[in-house]
Amino acid sequence: MDKMCLRIAEMKIEAAKAGDSSLLTELAMASKAYWNYTPQQLNEWKDELTVTEQYIAERHVYKCICGSKIVGFYALSGLVGSIISLDFLFVLPDYIGCGLGSLLAEHAIEMSKQLLAEAIMLDADPNATAFYEKLGFEVLGQKESTIPGRYLPVMRKMLS
Repeated sequence: MDKMCLRIAEMKIEAAKAGDSSLLTELAMASKAYWNYTPQQLNEWKDELTVTEQYIAERHVYKCICGSKIVGFYALSGLVGSIISLDFLFVLPDYIGCGLGSLLAEHAIEMSKQLLAEAIMLDADPNATAFYEKLGFEVLGQKESTIPGRYLPVMRKMLS
């Protein structure tokens, strides 16, 4: 087993701070790059993957820390009626496949319940569809991404 995976038990999840914005942006870009997207695609997503201090201040952003290193994060936003959106869920490439994504997702689900959401919605990267399905999310449809001709599964998990 990878040494990185052995440290999952040492992980802690806590609210992100404004000063984490650049590290979270770098983490999101590194995680997205793991899936062999081209440099051009990654560049086109740069704005979408940027986490600003204002974004952190206005949403529920949680980071996962191992020692002093941020190794993953997620963000919840837009409680509209009883539905909340999972905007981000990213893990550093060295930790992908070690259970950290599931740990973050379960934390996001619990936080959503505390916020009185009845469902979580997300636009999944096509590479992440199976991951979310294992967590009980269902595909409701698809929407075109910012790259013409590329579609993202729209997914939902009911919480009640």
